[in-house]
Amino acid sequence: SNKDKPASNRYYIITCLLWIIVVGIRYRVGIDTLQYETKFENTEGMNVIQIMFTAGYEFMWSFFMYVLHSLNLQYIYLQFIHAIIFNVLLFVFVKKISLTPSVSLILFSVFLFFYFETEILRESLAVIISLMALYLLYKGNKTLRAYVVYYSLIVLAILFHSSALIMLVYPLVLKIFESKFLIPKLVFILLLLLLFATPIVDIFIDTFVTGAVVDKVDAYQDREISGSLLYLRIIEALIALVVASVYSRMKNVCEYRRLIRAGVWFYAVLMIGACVKYGIFGRLVNYFSILYYVSIAELIVS
Repeated sequence: SNKDKPASNRYYIITCLLWIIVVGIRYRVGIDTLQYETKFENTEGMNVIQIMFTAGYEFMWSFFMYVLHSLNLQYIYLQFIHAIIFNVLLFVFVKKISLTPSVSLILFSVFLFFYFETEILRESLAVIISLMALYLLYKGNKTLRAYVVYYSLIVLAILFHSSALIMLVYPLVLKIFESKFLIPKLVFILLLLLLFATPIVDIFIDTFVTGAVVDKVDAYQDREISGSLLYLRIIEALIALVVASVYSRMKNVCEYRRLIRAGVWFYAVLMIGACVKYGIFGRLVNYFSILYYVSIAELIVS
């Protein structure tokens, strides 16, 4: 009811603040967090460009590190800044697009919390900035101004993590997902990704990337899965296809149904790709996993 909304909003804000505090003041939780902290300490006294080449980070994260070094602040401040930016944007995004934001955040806390909050710090910022860009694109009815805002934010996301490059072409994918004859087009998109993803990544690396970043990207591409883990990925991909299919048939959905629907279908496509080329697609699914769990939340309460 309307009387319950102020109380619900207060609890929502309090939950966001608690997440920020817990994540921001954590001490050496997360394997990647330990690496971030070590590289932060090892790059003291360097300028932004030196940090980029030494640590293998994109510009914005390197800039954050440089500013904190300049202010003689410790790593925990960088950790806290990340917690504030990511969680505020996460809670705003989920509140805006989901009919069931509380359930969506419960699912996030179960399946994605530690991964996004303590491991993939740079990429999690790129992911949430990209999702906010998508929301603003839909809110702006895909006008020229909305596209300018979208691509500006995607460039910012790329400056945090280069994997956000996928979001440069995502508006083209959206047009496909919003049209008829979806299944044949899904198969076509998957084939294109499998055929051209590796060459495109290689061209990008050879053209724009140097230093420590190259070794990191090469390591990602070389990652493969087999055995029981491969079977698990196949099962996850099949479940994602089922979720996408069922969600697409829902009648009582929010105004951003097309955004979520397209994201869930693309998540399923990338999960299938991860079964074949995990080193590339295993990271790209992160950009649509939040939308995936938002759709599951709405299926649960429908």
